[in-house]
Amino acid sequence: MAPGDPRVRLVEIVSRLNDIQAHKLLKFAEAFLLPIDAWMNPQSNLVTEAFAKEFEARLQLHHATHSKQLDRVGLEDAVRAASIAAGRSVHGPMGATRRFIDEIIDGERFAIKSTAALNVSEQFLHISKVSEAAWIQDVRGAQARAEKAKQQILSYMTEVDRLIQLRILPDREKWRYQLVEIPMSLLRPILDLDRNLFAPDGPTIPIVDGRGPCLTLKLDRSDAKITFTRIPISRCIIHARWTLDKKPGDA
Repeated sequence: MAPGDPRVRLVEIVSRLNDIQAHKLLKFAEAFLLPIDAWMNPQSNLVTEAFAKEFEARLQLHHATHSKQLDRVGLEDAVRAASIAAGRSVHGPMGATRRFIDEIIDGERFAIKSTAALNVSEQFLHISKVSEAAWIQDVRGAQARAEKAKQQILSYMTEVDRLIQLRILPDREKWRYQLVEIPMSLLRPILDLDRNLFAPDGPTIPIVDGRGPCLTLKLDRSDAKITFTRIPISRCIIHARWTLDKKPGDA
């Protein structure tokens, strides 16, 4: 091993660990040797080989110590680390400082979502909370509701460049991760909706364009949020997939 090889430093560290620490480190090391089935979209401008390898290692390490899927915070950390590994400029996390945005990568503003619902569909995406919208509980009347909804969607489209979601597909034996991008163009028809569609207090409105269904817009009064459902995956970009075997006891 050449000088500067991280494995040299790893050997030095191992000799200084107690038995429990060494056992934990062994579990981590073994996790990186477990098989993982990875697929990367060759047309992706997000998931490069370096990005995919870093993300893959994050998933392996996560499942070495967790019986549940990667959560939202872990996802944001993984996207950030993978982007840095791919040589990109990353500014984040945004936290409460930037509405709608989770990361800025090479100047592009990303909204990052995740879902591990038991009913995750193979054909459609669902984003349960696109953004908060406190006004939903207070606004009355179709015209006012339409104006507020369109104003917020326009702000979202103006401030967010890319919307991605990590989907954990249900499987008894494997962890199936899918990184998908929802084109922002699917939101544009919302701006032209007839105001009468907003007459109900909590309207659910199918959105279509010249190519067919885009999504279903829901203004959720109970949680004061905007939700997108039934986004056809055929109209989205699948950037990558990763599949890992579950261990006994994994949910």
